[in-house]
Amino acid sequence: MKNKKVIVIPFTLPWDWSADFQRQTCLELARKNIQVFAYMSDDSYFFIKNKKRHYPKIKNVSFYVPRYYVPLRRFKIIEELNKYLSLIIFTCKIFSKKKIVWIFDPQFHYFPKFFKNSKSLYDCVDFFGIEHESDENKLINNTDMLFVNSHTLLSFHKNKIKNIFLVPQGFNSSEFNKNIKLIKKSKNNKKPIIGYAGGINYRIDYKLLIKLISRNPQWNFSFWGPIQECQKEKLKDILRQIKKLKQFSNVQFSSTKNKLKLMNAINSFDVCIIPYDIKQSFNLNSYPMKVFEYFYLGKPVISTKISELKLEKFKDLIFTSNNSKSWEKKIKNILDSPWPAKLKNKQRTLAIENSWENKVNKILEIII
Repeated sequence: MKNKKVIVIPFTLPWDWSADFQRQTCLELARKNIQVFAYMSDDSYFFIKNKKRHYPKIKNVSFYVPRYYVPLRRFKIIEELNKYLSLIIFTCKIFSKKKIVWIFDPQFHYFPKFFKNSKSLYDCVDFFGIEHESDENKLINNTDMLFVNSHTLLSFHKNKIKNIFLVPQGFNSSEFNKNIKLIKKSKNNKKPIIGYAGGINYRIDYKLLIKLISRNPQWNFSFWGPIQECQKEKLKDILRQIKKLKQFSNVQFSSTKNKLKLMNAINSFDVCIIPYDIKQSFNLNSYPMKVFEYFYLGKPVISTKISELKLEKFKDLIFTSNNSKSWEKKIKNILDSPWPAKLKNKQRTLAIENSWENKVNKILEIII
């Protein structure tokens, strides 16, 4: 046990966040009997408060919540000092173990330097842009390998580091496969359902949706996901946009953490949508995980012009446009003709190829 390899993953998101790439990576590694330490950075607290954090009990996953010891954290220099002190204490706890540091976010660019005799990797799943360029470049310089999940990110980073590798995107195929026989058959609804599954937040192009919904009362629009407050937009701004959508009688909002319920919701959709605002570079260069949730269930997909979704492999499977009238025309065309079994099979194959198991296996083959 002394020399058993462990993997340290610093978290920027809550464990149960809708964008679950950190959680799914932990779970997949744990299934391979690898000990994982989830370093829950955002749950940190001042040591005298003795706050208790509650996390699920999962074999091979340990949660570590850093405690801070120097008061006046509102000052940047104090906050940085606390981060370093907490990390030093943590590294002492796992000093004797062989380690891999698995980093998703550039804000942890300093992590590799704290773990001696260890390997480190940057698992890049998002486009961070100019705002985080300095930290991202530091992380790339400090880490041993860079893994990207899209051709868009590969093109952006390929000249920055020698050891760069393209890996699958990551999709929870095991959970979907487990529940596939339990989902209800899609009913013939009185009105076709145009559906979206994912976080309701700043990323959505609300103007496009309002135009589309206002002109098409003959369709129902269903949004399944939690309302999320993010740094880029305050909750009140998101709620104001949601209020605009709710003025239409053919709009419904729901949310669930139950995977079977989510699958049933997606299965009831006649057309699945990804209405991201691509004026935001983060969205333009993203690779939505929901693509493969839609694909696994064999659903036609309409999206704004996200760069990665214009690849040849998505031809005939995803229609992309930034114009609400083009969306309207394409939805009508899809509703007029059954979605071909040939395309459904192609979608399912792509979804399985991009499973978390395949992604994690590819990374482990290279780094271990």
